[in-house]
Amino acid sequence: MWLGSSRTNTTTPLGIAWPANSTLALGINFSHDDEIAYKKNFEQKLTSLKSLLNLWFPRNLTLYGRITVLKSLAISKLVYNTSVLTFPPKFITLVNQAITQFVWNKTVKIKHKTMIGPKELGGLDLPDFDIINDSLKVTWVKRLNDSTETSIWSHIPLYYLQDVGGLFLLQCNFDLKLLKTDILIDFYKEALKAWQKNKQ
Repeated sequence: MWLGSSRTNTTTPLGIAWPANSTLALGINFSHDDEIAYKKNFEQKLTSLKSLLNLWFPRNLTLYGRITVLKSLAISKLVYNTSVLTFPPKFITLVNQAITQFVWNKTVKIKHKTMIGPKELGGLDLPDFDIINDSLKVTWVKRLNDSTETSIWSHIPLYYLQDVGGLFLLQCNFDLKLLKTDILIDFYKEALKAWQKNKQ
């Protein structure tokens, strides 16, 4: 795929395929168009999740059974893409709506805040996609924190943090809005926000 200033190039050298709209690599769809990337990486996954839940919905499952289906079969469809990409806030709402509809159909009988709590506190460990998203981003920051100089993948995020303390920043209580650094990559900003929430 042609990138940067050459993205409008229509030539096809080397006798290989040159996609114009998007290309799939390592399970992720890359595109110049954010809307196309969002549809392929998240909307299609959500459609697949809903189709799976529709197969299980008519079955006479208990609340525990429905939550098990959500954890083991449904949410897993979103985990990989969520762990490496960002998405609009509306997507979290759409996923949580699909979860609620599968569990309750029409009438919600127990508050969401109670349902997502641990069993020992009266909850049912219902998946909450907002929390799942934050935990996946925190896991990425933890990997960054544990990285070494030989971890080539960490060079770019550490470059953005070099003026605000580098890895030492991750040991501090910080406010991302107050940091004097310009982080251009949305994923890094979202991951640091999740880490900031986790440190509070």
